[in-house]
Amino acid sequence: MGEWYSSSCGRREANPSPSKSRNTKHAVYTWNPSFSQETPHKPVVAIMHIKLSINLHIFSKKMIRFTFDRPH
Repeated sequence: MGEWYSSSCGRREANPSPSKSRNTKHAVYTWNPSFSQETPHKPVVAIMHIKLSINLHIFSKKMIRFTFDRPH
């Protein structure tokens, strides 16, 4: 067992899919087979972490758009 490790921001994804790649297109994925053995975790935690990071990504985009589109 191993997992994909994102070297850019340290975020881990169990199975990176093309739908998520648009959010992490700047990330470089490297396969680290010993990583999950050193720090075992439940897949549910990883899935929740991915969902949370995507929601934060969308939220930050909306906040940035709101800040810059606001009439001064």
